[in-house]
Amino acid sequence: MSYQTPKDCTIHEPPTPIPSPPPLIDSFARATDNHYVFTGAETRLGHHLFAHDSSNPGPAPRDWKLRLQANFLPTNGGGGLFSLRNFPEDLVPFFAYKDVAIYMPTADSVIDFFDAVYREWYPTRDRTVFDNGLMACCGAPFFSSTMRVVFEDPGPQPPGLLNHLVDWHVALSQHLHRLIPRFHHLKIAARMLISPGLTQPQLDALPVSRVRVEYKPIIRRTFSECFLWVEKGWIDKGVRLVVLSKDMSNKILSGECEGLTRDMDLEERAIYAAGSGARNEEEEKKVELEDHVNVNDAETTMGHVSVWRGSLEHVMRAVVAGEETRKRGLREYNFVLGEWLGEGVNVGK
Repeated sequence: MSYQTPKDCTIHEPPTPIPSPPPLIDSFARATDNHYVFTGAETRLGHHLFAHDSSNPGPAPRDWKLRLQANFLPTNGGGGLFSLRNFPEDLVPFFAYKDVAIYMPTADSVIDFFDAVYREWYPTRDRTVFDNGLMACCGAPFFSSTMRVVFEDPGPQPPGLLNHLVDWHVALSQHLHRLIPRFHHLKIAARMLISPGLTQPQLDALPVSRVRVEYKPIIRRTFSECFLWVEKGWIDKGVRLVVLSKDMSNKILSGECEGLTRDMDLEERAIYAAGSGARNEEEEKKVELEDHVNVNDAETTMGHVSVWRGSLEHVMRAVVAGEETRKRGLREYNFVLGEWLGEGVNVGK
């Protein structure tokens, strides 16, 4: 059947309806729920990183101690204060499969920040890792391991703070790489993560657990290459991406990452605060991260550190820009939030 319209009448196409969410099946419901369980109350508060004055000689004038937050740890969800020297290998999963570390002050609302991270991350998450069956726990893949930084008064100003965070983060990355071969197990409530390839005597020596899940921790390359530095008022000011490797810096400079502005002034002041005063690579201290399976070598000097500022979304996209399977372009319904997240092609999982 054909229709005739008046000569000067304009026909407007009706708006495209929002698609119905994909059918809810038990396995997918549990998967999406597990994603958000991982970002539950304990984890969304963030870990605590305490910086104390140190009398020890050396380039880093601070002692760092880390307190991890998880409901299965003792002391009301917070474990003991660990220095890097006594950080146990069984807690490596807190940093495994995370794209990046985020350092932020304690003053801002961490929960609001964490929710914003989750909404951007969910449509671009590493689906191949989830397909391997990792369950909700501290070892689950997520964008970040977030640490709330607490300094003894007086806290350092931004140039000095940048130097402190670079020193700490490089040391943390080095130590995590050393601990990976020593990881055997982590007991989380009724289930236990265990390293593949344990001998029968080693398995017999493990604590009793109803469920054992093979788990091989991996420290992502981006975790060693960069970190996020978040300050109060991040919604209006944006966040900083501190890049420690030449490869990632070159990727940003080539134009692959949109929406970032380089903070040259802070970089120069940080170099001066570190005592070099100029970009002299022959005199700068070079730190090399140990090579490990699935972890590529990375190196950093204060002369190679670059600082970029942008919105949280643009900075997150820059971190995963090198992974083709995690580019934007997917729009997915999240059953826990009851919303479509992302943009582009609709997918059910």
